[in-house]
Amino acid sequence: MLRLSYLSPKTVLRESKIHGELTHDWCTTDDDSYSVECNCGAPNCRKILTGKDWQRPKLQKRYAGYFSAYLARKIAVGRDSGEPTK
Repeated sequence: MLRLSYLSPKTVLRESKIHGELTHDWCTTDDDSYSVECNCGAPNCRKILTGKDWQRPKLQKRYAGYFSAYLARKIAVGRDSGEPTK
């Protein structure tokens, strides 16, 4: 298992080839006010990345178990209250 260090250990979601590219989806760690255009070319690219993407239910499902602790708590509070996450 490959482990990365970014403030805390992270586990990769798939195997990486030697000299392969590693990426990080900011929605798993960021809760901020920004918007940037992405030109990565990946088929599932969101094109525009924001500091609030963690609030998207589709991304919450995709990255369940991989969010930073403070975002996981925000997601759980929103889910438990029945209110949209903020």
